[in-house]
Amino acid sequence: MAFWRKNVAESEPVEARKGADLRIAPPREVKPEGDVSSKESKTPSLVVLSRSEESQPPSLIKEPAPRKPRVVVARGISLSAQLYFDNPTIIEGRLGGSLVSTSSVHVNADSVVRANLSVGSLVVEGRIFGDVRANEKVEIREGGVIEGSVRTPSLEVKDGGILSGPCQIAI
Repeated sequence: MAFWRKNVAESEPVEARKGADLRIAPPREVKPEGDVSSKESKTPSLVVLSRSEESQPPSLIKEPAPRKPRVVVARGISLSAQLYFDNPTIIEGRLGGSLVSTSSVHVNADSVVRANLSVGSLVVEGRIFGDVRANEKVEIREGGVIEGSVRTPSLEVKDGGILSGPCQIAI
């Protein structure tokens, strides 16, 4: 690892570069170089330990945190709009219009969506009235209903799930 020490005099400012990982050690007693006497110096010094990201081993580089789902339409809310987003999303209320996403969409139980959807992946526990295009997968769980056409490379309809409309399995 590329750690280095730098003695910083009290008059020198300590500057941090953007994105640098700086740790400051507590002041400690140091013996001046070249002093061969048995007396130790009482001059405290500040030791700054610094490490740049480029010098970190791959196992220590921070991975981006997984995306947390965002609720677009909360329970009890009705919304009619054209929505575009790229974060995992949960729909708990009523949505009309259209919805375009590059990520996953989860339609919770008791939700009603009257919209055309173009998404990365879709999990349905509520009701969707409209056409669905998914780039990865569509999963219809128990109590979930899609009334409209579905185009996806992977379709899973669990017991109690309903698909009413044409389906095209395409890559």
